Amino acid sequence: GEKLFVPNTLVIFEKAKPSSGAAAPQNKDYPVAPIRRYKAIIFDAGEVLLHSDYSPAARKFAAYSQKTEAEIIAAMKKSEARKLSTVGAIGNADFIAAMKKELALEGVSDREFTMIFNSIYTPWPQMIGLARKLKASGFKVAVLSNITRLRQDYLLKSLPLSGEIDGFFTSCQLGLAKPDPRSYLFALDKLGVSSQETIFID
Repeated sequence: GEKLFVPNTLVIFEKAKPSSGAAAPQNKDYPVAPIRRYKAIIFDAGEVLLHSDYSPAARKFAAYSQKTEAEIIAAMKKSEARKLSTVGAIGNADFIAAMKKELALEGVSDREFTMIFNSIYTPWPQMIGLARKLKASGFKVAVLSNITRLRQDYLLKSLPLSGEIDGFFTSCQLGLAKPDPRSYLFALDKLGVSSQETIFID
């Protein structure tokens, strides 16, 4: 169905369906779910507000490595250093050094590594626009995401919305990664809402 948002209320509509053998009216929507009151919408970052594409970054990293692009992508996705940084267990300098080793990179500066690594994600304009509309409609809007410290620092500077929303909660800040329930409870507490009043978009 299509979703229609109005202040503090989420109403779900879908195209009318035939009843008692009659043809459905054309171009008309009817409510199919009870109205529930919501106060907050929490977005994940990756593949929700941001689109990810590892290929361009892998292509650039391959110029500094003996690994193939496919091997680099696989290494980035299963990286132990990335897992540690995602929960704040290591800082940026240690993360970069460990990633360079895991990807067998030679001759790439920390600055260039950071630029290439952060280029994996780009803002998704339609979802950014949706978040802004929800905020303007009176909802509390926040981000809760599993990300490394390096990417967090980048997003806080470059992601549209970062200075406009009610909360930007990351696993590296909390020392907890989703789906740990404590990460969700932390975000709810900071927003001052209950789980029954919140929608999480993942």
